[in-house]
Amino acid sequence: MSSVRNLLHAVESMEMIDLTHVLEEDMPVYPTHSRYFHTKWDSFETGSPALVCQLLINEHCGTHVDATGHFLKEGEPAHRYMAETPLEHCMGRALTLDFSSYEASDLVSRQEVLSWEREHFSIEEGDIVLFRFGWDRYWTPRSAGRTYTASWPGLSEEAAAYLASKK
Repeated sequence: MSSVRNLLHAVESMEMIDLTHVLEEDMPVYPTHSRYFHTKWDSFETGSPALVCQLLINEHCGTHVDATGHFLKEGEPAHRYMAETPLEHCMGRALTLDFSSYEASDLVSRQEVLSWEREHFSIEEGDIVLFRFGWDRYWTPRSAGRTYTASWPGLSEEAAAYLASKK
């Protein structure tokens, strides 16, 4: 029981930051994916003891984590669905690398990651590396524009391979 208390104390002392966008109808979605719909199913007005809503949602709507199975074919050694992904892979020290000046199609290079490490500290095994591109500035309803899903910054293959090698 003391290990549970120690864990609870550690969690209470952490700063928790919610990075999610609110699920809302007409939010940006990838052009070939279905949109999000939220419909009242039952309510107090109809005599229900609770408000009940039905959601229709694509697995890639809103803020989410892609499993390796989204990009790797079955049979590949690293292929996993989220249910097969250990929770430990989603927890760790969070390091945020700010590339908010980047524009659509800009790619972070391996050298830029190495420069960030020299300036701050080394990325270690188990770290969660977050890249801030500031792309949330384009999070607008689909009816207002599609910049958010048209193109976006990302990582070069060399930078991704470097981070993968650090685990």
